[in-house]
Amino acid sequence: MPCWRSRRAWSSRADAGCRHLSRPPRDSGAHPDRQAGDPPTSPAPYRGSRQGIRRPRRGPDRSLEGGPVTAAPEPAAALATVHVVCAAAGISLAVPPGVSVLECVRAAGLEVPAPCADGRCGECETRVLEGTPEHRDGVLTAEERAFGETMMICVSRSVTPQLVLDL
Repeated sequence: MPCWRSRRAWSSRADAGCRHLSRPPRDSGAHPDRQAGDPPTSPAPYRGSRQGIRRPRRGPDRSLEGGPVTAAPEPAAALATVHVVCAAAGISLAVPPGVSVLECVRAAGLEVPAPCADGRCGECETRVLEGTPEHRDGVLTAEERAFGETMMICVSRSVTPQLVLDL
């Protein structure tokens, strides 16, 4: 016996007040938007013939065909120690590979706001006085990166061996 709730919406009282609506056919398979054999929620591009639809194949490493997905290699500048001079404070720091400029600056006792510490908020933007920064943030535009006047010290490093910052 069907549940009373499944019949409730199409009761005689509902039919009396909604004569302009049509009742969907029951289990006839004749739905105006569906073709025979399609699942009920099949989106329009996948209706009808399924031939010609390419699905990506996954290899044993669970990545798409064409080889494993790997991150881009670190630039050569990231593998070298960078000498950072904080001009306003008169401090010179050696920033080893794998350590951010922000971490070294904070370890030296300078307070720099950086709530996200991953290059998304722009709070740690610092003016570059000398050197060429290697930008790894998501805040600066391509034009701002090309000028090289500022950098996000939480993620960016230096292409040149020395970087002078306005800190």
